[in-house]
Amino acid sequence: MNTNLTVIREDSPDPADVPASGWAGAIVTVVTGKVMGEIIRSIFDGGTVADEVHIAIDGHARPLADVTVQTDDAQALRDLAAVAAFLANELAGPLGRGN
Repeated sequence: MNTNLTVIREDSPDPADVPASGWAGAIVTVVTGKVMGEIIRSIFDGGTVADEVHIAIDGHARPLADVTVQTDDAQALRDLAAVAAFLANELAGPLGRGN
């Protein structure tokens, strides 16, 4: 029942240092079992910052926003829940821009 998470964090550049073309990259990646999630930060011209979450289950051809998860793999569902909860906490915390 225990789900171990592997977490990789990357610093994003200061918005003032971003070129006019902007910047986007993963600032947090979390993986467990067949599930991987990322917080993607985009910095636009003018310094506007936006964060979004992407989650995928290995074996699904599309992001979860586009699919219904149908599985009889209980551990995959636990892993999905763990990744989603972790990323929600990251977005709500000092790193993220959500609430």
